[in-house]
Amino acid sequence: MNLLIGSPKGTLGGRQLVWLLLAALAMMGLLAACGGNDPTAVPTATTATADDGGAAADDGSAADDGGAADDDGGAADDGGADLGVGQVTEEEFFAQDWDFTLSSQRFFSWASVTMKRVIEEQLPNVTLTLVDATITELLVDWERSPEKRALSIPYAGTPKEWDMFRGGNTSLFPDNVPLPEVAPELSWGVYPYSQMQIWTTDASGINSVHDLDGKTIRVGINPESVSNSIHREWYDTAGVKPREIVTTQNGPTGLLEGNYDASTSGIVFQLTTSGDYIPLQTAKVIRMIDFTRDSISQMAKNHPEWDFMVPVVLCDSAMASAMNLPYNVIDPDYVGEGSFEDENCTVAPGGHSVLFSTFPEFPQEAMYQMTKALVENMSDVSQAYPGAPWAGDVFGERFGHTTAKQVSFASGAARAYEELGQTYGEEGTQEWYSQRTDPKRWWLDFIR
Repeated sequence: MNLLIGSPKGTLGGRQLVWLLLAALAMMGLLAACGGNDPTAVPTATTATADDGGAAADDGSAADDGGAADDDGGAADDGGADLGVGQVTEEEFFAQDWDFTLSSQRFFSWASVTMKRVIEEQLPNVTLTLVDATITELLVDWERSPEKRALSIPYAGTPKEWDMFRGGNTSLFPDNVPLPEVAPELSWGVYPYSQMQIWTTDASGINSVHDLDGKTIRVGINPESVSNSIHREWYDTAGVKPREIVTTQNGPTGLLEGNYDASTSGIVFQLTTSGDYIPLQTAKVIRMIDFTRDSISQMAKNHPEWDFMVPVVLCDSAMASAMNLPYNVIDPDYVGEGSFEDENCTVAPGGHSVLFSTFPEFPQEAMYQMTKALVENMSDVSQAYPGAPWAGDVFGERFGHTTAKQVSFASGAARAYEELGQTYGEEGTQEWYSQRTDPKRWWLDFIR
């Protein structure tokens, strides 16, 4: 039974079975009369033919033809196309109109709106319908209507969860949420490469993980998220016991009102805060704390499957320049463990990317064409990037970057990145660093 259609529940009576057989015969006759090849149908096969050259390679990279079927355009000898999982030909893609759902969540919505505008301008046969949904909600929805997965481009959150899923570790997923049989495949970046972080104010006196003992920390609305589970283990590793606060209140607002001492968040490109933290920036009281190299190293030893558990440097002058802040974001009297001789810096673990993704049955020719449209018009996409004076330039260069390996990318997206010379994935991230004047302080190439 096709996975997209799902499995029927219950048993069929004799009369029902007869009617089903008659309906099936009628449908076969209709398909034969029409040539057996409906260009408007979403491909739903679960396996590709062995010699059609269009299936994604075992290593996850795009096949040479980027997801097309046979060289003659995909039609089999009998006149019916066997396109396989996620495959439509280029001709079939442009011959029909497509309506995909693109998730949009909270302060990431700017990315969804911008990508929708750019893609629809470049590809008139594509409509992106924005939906406000989390990946958890979408998983439940797909369980009820699995055919929707072939038309969905979900906000995938951070790749941490799905890297664990690929390795067989599902312990951090909620028990009441259905998991798919395969992990989603990455495509586009929102915050492509950043790091986990905890924010506080200058009056808190908190500078490192060791100062968190007995303090109150806002963890948002989901205390059992993967990020919070990682934070919790980090506290245990460092031997501190903060008190967690679960609240929907805006993090900076609660800090300024004194409702808690610190709040979990992330740093974009190791430099730029999200829009949530503008109140702290405006009040000129923002501080970030040092995870310390020892605690990060210990967590990496405890979990070798966590590829993202690497120390990422964040320096005071770079942060101030990135957000145009006339004050320190690291206490000038505290020398963090990431510091250089002439630069006060902290360290935090990487891996807090925010990405869009698709599942294998998504038409990969469509993913290729949309990714190509975004990369070729990155100047338009970058203009919507919030925050830093020069973050849009960095975003344009690192659009496909993440802590996840290239093998986890959708074949259509991978094909577009490679054809256009755009680096992507963790391999592309490391390549990009190596090309900087100072790979450890790559931002110096932008702020000098």
